[in-house]
Amino acid sequence: MNPTYSLVTLPSPAPSSSKPHQIHIITNLLTPSECSSIISDHNNLIPSHVTPTTVRDREAFDDHVLSELLWERLKLFFGSEKLEDEDGCQWEVEGLNERFRLCRYLPGGKFSPHFDGKRFASVNEQSFMTVNIYLNTVPPSHHGSTRFLSPPLSPSNVLSQVQPVLGTAAIFCDNIWHDGEELLEGDKYLLRTDVMYRRKREFDFEELYGKLSNEEKGRKMLGIAEKLEDSGCSEEAVKWYKMAGSAKIPDLGY
Repeated sequence: MNPTYSLVTLPSPAPSSSKPHQIHIITNLLTPSECSSIISDHNNLIPSHVTPTTVRDREAFDDHVLSELLWERLKLFFGSEKLEDEDGCQWEVEGLNERFRLCRYLPGGKFSPHFDGKRFASVNEQSFMTVNIYLNTVPPSHHGSTRFLSPPLSPSNVLSQVQPVLGTAAIFCDNIWHDGEELLEGDKYLLRTDVMYRRKREFDFEELYGKLSNEEKGRKMLGIAEKLEDSGCSEEAVKWYKMAGSAKIPDLGY
C-alpha cells in the first residue's frame, strides 16, 4: 500500500489577497479488498435526505480501528499540520474522527450544494477538514463527481471536480462549498470522516469573548452548544445551552 499525494488549487473566489482553497487528493489510500469489506460490513443504510434536493442512503458508525488505520497512512501528509482559526487560536492536528458516515448513491442520487462545517469532540477538539473516501470507481459518463463551487452556487460555477476512483480520498477545508453531482447510472459509495485538531491552549471563553455584550456572548454560547449537540456531545452541549439561557437572548426566547 503506497498512497500518493497530489494537490488541486481552486481559483480564488475572493480578492487576490485571500488564500486560495486547495483539494488534497490521496490515491491508493484503501485497497480494493478494504473498500469491499467496508461496504459489505455496513448494510443498515437508510434514506438520509438532509435537503429536499439531496437523495442518498446513509449509515453512521464509530470505528476506532479504521480511524487509526487511515491516519497511519495519512499522517505522512498531514501529521505536522498546524493552523490558526478566526479568533487567532492555534490548533495542532490530532488524527481522524472515529465517527464515519457511509453514503450510497443510486441512479438519481445527488447532494445539493453545501459546506460541511465543524465537528466538535469538545470545545478543545474539533475538525477543520473533510475526508471523502471513494469506495468504488464511477465512470465519468455516469457523472456522480464531487464538484467544488463558487457563488452563486450552480453547476455553471464549478471550480473543479473529483470523479470517484476506488480507494482515493479528497480532503479539503470544511468551509468549501461543494455538491454531489447527480448519478446517472450504477452506484457510488462514499465514506466520510474528518481531520481533527486540538487547541494548543485550553479554551477560555472569557479570554476570547469577554468584551462582547451579554447578548453576543449568549449567541456564541448557543452556537457552541448546537455544534456540540450535532456532534453527539450531548452532556457538554447541555452545559452550554444552560449558559446561553442565562444570557437571555431576546428573539430566540432564551
